[in-house]
Amino acid sequence: MSERDATYEDVLFDIDRAQTSPLSSSAEAKARSARLRRDAEMLRERAQAALARAQERTIR
Repeated sequence: MSERDATYEDVLFDIDRAQTSPLSSSAEAKARSARLRRDAEMLRERAQAALARAQERTIR
């Protein structure tokens, strides 16, 4: 993920933009796809960590 903290909405916006804007090259498409996958993975990890923290608080 980039230096900024992406939100789920940011990732959805990027996916929409990637689907609607013409790409100048296959390399650009691959780079954009890789970035979106990294962003989605980071958000998944954050969600899992938040769920684990919530479950820990519930147990206590």
